[in-house]
Amino acid sequence: MKLNLGENIRRLRRSRDWTQDELADRLGTTSQSVSRWENGTTYPDMEFLPELADLFSVTVDALIGVDRRTEEKKVKSILDAYQEAVGYGRVDECIRIARAGVAEFPNNYALLCKLMYALFIEGDSDGSNPDWKEATERNDAEIISLGERIIRSCTDEDIRNEAKRLLAFNHCEMGRKAEGRAIYETLPLFEHCRELNIGWSLEDKEELKKNELWYLTTGFDLVYSGLWQCCNRRPIEEQPAFLDAMEQIEDLRHGGKQRIGSEHYGEYQFACKRAEVCARLGREEEMYAALRRAAEEAAAFDAWEEDETMIFPFEGEQTSSRSKYETNNESGARQRLRDRDLLRGEFDPYRDSIEFREIVEMLG
Repeated sequence: MKLNLGENIRRLRRSRDWTQDELADRLGTTSQSVSRWENGTTYPDMEFLPELADLFSVTVDALIGVDRRTEEKKVKSILDAYQEAVGYGRVDECIRIARAGVAEFPNNYALLCKLMYALFIEGDSDGSNPDWKEATERNDAEIISLGERIIRSCTDEDIRNEAKRLLAFNHCEMGRKAEGRAIYETLPLFEHCRELNIGWSLEDKEELKKNELWYLTTGFDLVYSGLWQCCNRRPIEEQPAFLDAMEQIEDLRHGGKQRIGSEHYGEYQFACKRAEVCARLGREEEMYAALRRAAEEAAAFDAWEEDETMIFPFEGEQTSSRSKYETNNESGARQRLRDRDLLRGEFDPYRDSIEFREIVEMLG
């Protein structure tokens, strides 16, 4: 049986933010001995194992790695339960699941990152939590603590970068934009990312096909999100041109076909945005058309339960999986549209019209 003792000692030491000297002092040994343990050159004497395990709050079996597979199996089960909860916007349940997982596996960075994410979306104004402001203030210190711990000690670059992204966004949302920017600037540049560059080394046809799909999907996503960001920053008179371009991109991507699965939520949000812009510009008929479309897409999203598949012109067969979807909105798209989006001030001049009331009635 292969033991992971040295690797585990290093991982657990770093999770406590201890140097090799500090761990050696606690054990009454030398930093050179600790270094040899971590490098796998030698193993610590048996007498040290219980003391090491106590220091790190783990069992001796966990320390030497013999129950690593058991831990991985349990963690996967926890992450699966978390994913099911977040797929339906049950944020309170996500937090409960993540906290229970961290209590059982306090040094598992995947679980720590999931807890960080759940705490963040509990305070997201776009979610269905009416007390999101209180959650934002309440969770701020814990999000910072979790993020800094993961960034400092986790050796998995994907998890570390996700923690950086969440921590930076949290700082920005809390008005600490300088702190957020400092973290963002430590993230890898886009031109250095693995998928963008690995194509030069690929020979296997399936790997090449997978890499091409990444280029296509990422390209469409980047253009669409770039137009969305620019649209929100431009004067209202310029926004319809950006919305038209976004719609053309999506029609090109889908070959003029209907949307599937989670795409209905994005289409409902897009239609709401167009309706708001039209309302502010006095384009009443276009506004009503956009709101009807928003209601239809919201209903389609709420009815989505099973995986849906479609063949895209460029990306080929794609599946929108309910089990992989993430949201912080437990109430559903129709309720959100009725109780939140339609209450925006832009629609006040039209609220008493027959057309507007009919759209409200569509939402039940």
